[in-house]
Amino acid sequence: MLDNDTGVTLNKSFLGYHPMVNSGVSMRVNPLGVSYFFAVIKDSVLPLCFISVLEYTVPIMKRIRNIDGLIIQDGRLYTENPVSCRGLRIYNERLLDLDGKEYRSWNPYRSKLAAALLKGLQNLKISKNDHVLYLGASTGTTVSHLSDILTNGVLYAVENSPVAMKDLINVASHRDNIIPILADANHPERYNAIIAHRVDMIYQDVSQRNQTDIFIQNIRWYLRDDGQGVLMVKARSIDVSLKPKQIYENVKQELGKNGLKIKEMTDLSPYERDHAAVVVSKQ
Repeated sequence: MLDNDTGVTLNKSFLGYHPMVNSGVSMRVNPLGVSYFFAVIKDSVLPLCFISVLEYTVPIMKRIRNIDGLIIQDGRLYTENPVSCRGLRIYNERLLDLDGKEYRSWNPYRSKLAAALLKGLQNLKISKNDHVLYLGASTGTTVSHLSDILTNGVLYAVENSPVAMKDLINVASHRDNIIPILADANHPERYNAIIAHRVDMIYQDVSQRNQTDIFIQNIRWYLRDDGQGVLMVKARSIDVSLKPKQIYENVKQELGKNGLKIKEMTDLSPYERDHAAVVVSKQ
C-alpha cells in the first residue's frame, strides 16, 4: 500500500489495522499498550516514528466511527470527561488534556465494552442522544464511560448488589444522565415504572447462569424495534464443563430462536478470557 504523501510503502502484513478508526493509518499495539507504525523501505521494516527524514506525520487522535465522543490515541480509548467531572477519576484512570477538553482513558482490562471495541467490534452504534438500559452496572466503571458518551441521553443502570450500588450512586452523583436502579434483572417488570419509554440499546454484563434468558426478557420489555442489544457472554458462568466456543454457539442459537438477529460476535481475549461480546437486533 503506497502512501501518496510520502511515497513510503506501508505493508499491511506488518500492521494491525483497526477497522473502526476514521483513518488509513494503521497501528500495532503490544501488550504494554505501546503503538508502532511500520514502513517497508527497500525490503526493510522500520518504525515510522524513527524515520525523521521522511517527515511523516502520524495523527495523534482519531475518532471512532459510529460512537459519539469516543477517540483513540496511541492505541488507547478515551471518552470526554464532562465539565462537572473535570479532574475526577472513577478507577484511577489516566486523564488527558486535548484542545481544552479533558479525556478519560478507558481500560479494556476493566471494561468489557472497551475490550470489544479495541478488538475491532464494528456493528455497534451509540449516539449522544440514546437512551440505554445497562444490566449489571456494578460499581460504575463502564457506566461512567457510557455516561461520557450519552451527553444528551439517559442511562438506566440496574444493579442487584447494595454494596456495588453505593459506589454506583457516588458515580451518578456527578452525572445527571445516570439513573441508578437497585433491582434484580431477572424481573424486568419491577423497574417498569422507572423506564417510561423503550430504549435504543440494552447492554448486559451479568454473571448468572441464565444470563441469555435475562437478556431476552429485558429486550422484550424495553428495546425499541429498531434498537440494538449487547450481551457480554461469560462462558464459565453458564457451564464450566463445556468449551467456551460451544457455549457461544449455544447462546447464538438461543438468541436466534427468540427472534434476535446476530450482527456480530467478538471474542474478548486477551483482555477477558472465556468472554465474548454479542451484538443483536430485532429481526
